[in-house]
Amino acid sequence: MSIKESDSENQFLKPGELIIAKKPTVVTTILGSCVTITFFNPRLQIGAICHAMQPTAPSNVEESDRFKYVDCSINHMLEKMHDFGLKTQEIDVKVFGGANMFSQQKTPNVLDIGKQNITSAIKTLENYKMRVVASNVLGKTGRKLLFHTYSGEVYLKRLKK
Repeated sequence: MSIKESDSENQFLKPGELIIAKKPTVVTTILGSCVTITFFNPRLQIGAICHAMQPTAPSNVEESDRFKYVDCSINHMLEKMHDFGLKTQEIDVKVFGGANMFSQQKTPNVLDIGKQNITSAIKTLENYKMRVVASNVLGKTGRKLLFHTYSGEVYLKRLKK
């Protein structure tokens, strides 16, 4: 498990990591079929971001692997936001990624993990009655994201194949 406390102005978020920032931080990550979910509260200017690789964790998931999974990452970020005294409805949520990076013609038996990741994210957020305020999901190309934890802004660039 990798939780990074934001201790500098710029951070790179790797797959399976999660960052919760109380200080102004710009977090960069690159996505293909993985999913990034951002949480932001404008009143306290607190941001959280994850880079999850798979939809749902098995019941016997190792503690060190929890943030590889969409459901575990969302659960942990929400728990931390509640620790700051925030209510669920005070959190702005954005969802990105979930591209289908593998041609179905070349690998017809490969499941569309990107779509599964997005479905898991939406389902988990709906279970908490959280509203997604912005998203850019699915498609066939990757994305580069910059998340400003102090404003909630996300800058997105589509990557070429």
